[in-house]
Amino acid sequence: EDPLRRWAEERAVLRSDHQGLERTVRQSRDDLAALRLDLEVKGQRILLPGAGLPWFLTVFGRDMLITAYQTLVGGPMLAHGALLALARLQGRRCDDFTDEEPGKILHEVRSGELTRTGVKPYTPYYGTADATQLWLILLSEYWRWTHDEETVQFLRDNAIAALHWIDNYGDRDGDGYVEY
Repeated sequence: EDPLRRWAEERAVLRSDHQGLERTVRQSRDDLAALRLDLEVKGQRILLPGAGLPWFLTVFGRDMLITAYQTLVGGPMLAHGALLALARLQGRRCDDFTDEEPGKILHEVRSGELTRTGVKPYTPYYGTADATQLWLILLSEYWRWTHDEETVQFLRDNAIAALHWIDNYGDRDGDGYVEY
């Protein structure tokens, strides 16, 4: 089974008298297909949007979440994949080198030589102030568009951990705003 073919078959299709608009939508779909990452997360094959071209194609939390949110109108597959993949890699402990904290959603993952040898912290790196909130927004919008209660229930503990991160690690001075 080819996930890209399935995604292309399940996506929304735009038909218009305006050829420029149809070309733009078709090119956008093709560009998204070129950026896709096909991964297996907890035994399930998922598609998610990657970022970092032209130098590398990898997982970037914020970029993936915004792209998945913006493409929900065309189908939920990228949002579903992004939610599952980022939940799988959600922070579990405190690590000053990688900026990992319990409940925090990652910033990026890299696999270069400096990362493999432990010189760089990208295995994954959690140094972002916005990916956790964006993950919660995407989860909410995914449910609004799909009513997929099974996935949302599956991610319930991840959502609670994300909310805990916002309140206890993100808002260090208790003023109601996440610090960076």
